[in-house]
Amino acid sequence: MKELEDRYLNGSLTSQELDDFLVQLNSESDDAVAKRMESRWKNDKIDTSHVDFSELHSIWNRISDQIQPSYKEAILYHSWKWLQLVAVMLLPILLIFSVYFYHQNRVLSSEVVTMSTGKGERATITLPDGTKVALNEISTLKYNSRTFNRAQRQINFDGEGYFEVAKDPEHPFQINADKLNVKVLGTKFNLCARDQDGTAILALSEGKVLFTSLPTGENVVLFPHQKAVLNKLTGSISVEQIQQGLKDMTAWRRKEIVFRNAPLSFVIAKLEEIYGVKIIIKGNVSLNDLYTGTMSSADINVDLEILERLYHLKSEMYGNRVYIEK
Repeated sequence: MKELEDRYLNGSLTSQELDDFLVQLNSESDDAVAKRMESRWKNDKIDTSHVDFSELHSIWNRISDQIQPSYKEAILYHSWKWLQLVAVMLLPILLIFSVYFYHQNRVLSSEVVTMSTGKGERATITLPDGTKVALNEISTLKYNSRTFNRAQRQINFDGEGYFEVAKDPEHPFQINADKLNVKVLGTKFNLCARDQDGTAILALSEGKVLFTSLPTGENVVLFPHQKAVLNKLTGSISVEQIQQGLKDMTAWRRKEIVFRNAPLSFVIAKLEEIYGVKIIIKGNVSLNDLYTGTMSSADINVDLEILERLYHLKSEMYGNRVYIEK
């Protein structure tokens, strides 16, 4: 290990040797790495061949010009020696610390637990504190396994999920998402907070939550059957009363899509998004017709049949293209 470390510091490692060095470094404890750093600091002979003394002269001249003449001769010798010492010692110290911090970052990153779903996937997970989270498609939840459920219960979230938070008054459950923070003690709610969306929506089923806009610092307390909508552009929060709306927002858990007075153009765009298809309209089809009802989010053929019957349409599917006409 010492030989690889020596060659790393003088920049003579091959790519394969660098990989071997990092593997060995990551296998060691933090204490072992720290002790070896201390030993190098105290005992290693430092190579000064790489030091640019002309640059040191230039630095010293700039300092000297700002010193009063009566003090120059008195401190000239000691200051110059000090600059030399700093120059020859700084580079190897920085190199060693760069290795150490690389090691630390690898350790920290290994403590972050990431759970995610892809296109068309859904998953239900249980966190260490007993909190249950149902993840909708294209969602990511992260938490630090070392600190979660000890000093705090904090996660980072991007996507949509239904949370059933375990009660623990001494450790509030916190969700960090794009431009918002949610703080709860024990409750059930649906949160849709995707980084790329212009709004984030939380609909509360049970309990009480504190919903905070990070851009403005504005916060609201939500109670059951209320919905908070965050406008990410302005940072403003609006609160609405919901009754059936909560059931609509959690329809994804039942593999359903709920539309209420939605233009046909919106319905088609939603089907394209869910199934990853391109829907091409042929002929005289009115895209302004309104639709209220429930469709499947798991079978496009069932959804196309609903459109055919309601609007007297015909549809044909070739690969990822769907053609609809009168």
